[in-house]
Amino acid sequence: MKFYWRRMFLRNAGLGVLFFCVQMSVACQKKAPEQMGESQSESSILGGSEMKNQGGGPPSGADSEVIARGSYLANTVMGCGDCHTPRDATGAFKKDALFAGVSNFVDLVPGDPEMGALAAPNLTPSVDAGLGKWTAAQIKASIVKGVDKHGEPLHPVMPYWLYSNLTGEDADAIVAYLQSIPVVENKLPPNQPTDKKLAAPAPPLTMQNLPQIQLDPGDSVYKEAHRGQYLVAIGACADCHTQEATSSIPIQLNKIYAGGRSFAAAGLGLMSPPFPMTIYSSNLTPDVNGLQDWTAEDVRAALKDGIDRDGQGICPPMPSGPHGTYAGLTDEDALAMGHYLLNIPPTDNGVIEGCAAPKE
Repeated sequence: MKFYWRRMFLRNAGLGVLFFCVQMSVACQKKAPEQMGESQSESSILGGSEMKNQGGGPPSGADSEVIARGSYLANTVMGCGDCHTPRDATGAFKKDALFAGVSNFVDLVPGDPEMGALAAPNLTPSVDAGLGKWTAAQIKASIVKGVDKHGEPLHPVMPYWLYSNLTGEDADAIVAYLQSIPVVENKLPPNQPTDKKLAAPAPPLTMQNLPQIQLDPGDSVYKEAHRGQYLVAIGACADCHTQEATSSIPIQLNKIYAGGRSFAAAGLGLMSPPFPMTIYSSNLTPDVNGLQDWTAEDVRAALKDGIDRDGQGICPPMPSGPHGTYAGLTDEDALAMGHYLLNIPPTDNGVIEGCAAPKE
């Protein structure tokens, strides 16, 4: 039995369910892209009908290496396709509809058929249904600033408030990649009104506000941990691995990466048993109830192979391998993420109920 689920969010203190999407590696790279360096220049992507794939190609002047970097980030590190790609009856991505959008992706006002239903937009360069009329600057602003092409705020169910940490070069690479993918004509229904109009985007959660590395810069793994901090930030790990808050930033800032966010198994399409009725995200800090005894290699294996250090399968909604988007991480990036998480301050969030995925 295989499970392909990815990211689902519970919003508003009873707020709607954002369905978790298929945990499936979309575009495995034949050649690992260049690794991200230490510097950062600036601080998800946006937020039926019959689909028709019209082909596509790279935008004029786009470099193939830049597009490859954007593909790796969008398909693997950030998993954008998990939310923006429709699925077939098995839960797998529709391969001819990559990034074509999903109607009624989240319902922020459950129980009211006229309120709260939002789509995950079509990110293909379709003129009529997607980003074909958007400029590169407008797409980039939606990713890192959380505004649409008219300057209106996007709902923070898309974690642009973490994507704000993208370097300018990486944000540009994602834009170039999205402009290069095949056009899919999948026109989505308009979003329904919500119970609260957003006055402004959620403020960015900057790298300085995320847990800091507890290593001397001369340490042998400091450089790797620094890159890992960036990858964990833009991977929006804090969104699922931090309990919710009612402030403008949707997570509890004193418990970042400490786990404990709850996900209903039924909302993920999972049976109970074998899964518990509620699945809780794990504490990713080096706390006694977290990753205290783990090594960077343990973290790499968990991310890429979907197996924890005790040999247990990792439960959804984690997008870990072998069928998840994280299966496509390079070993270097997966290890870097481990070096970062193992060298931040431990955060006590109590004993969190575990979940072991059934063997396939």
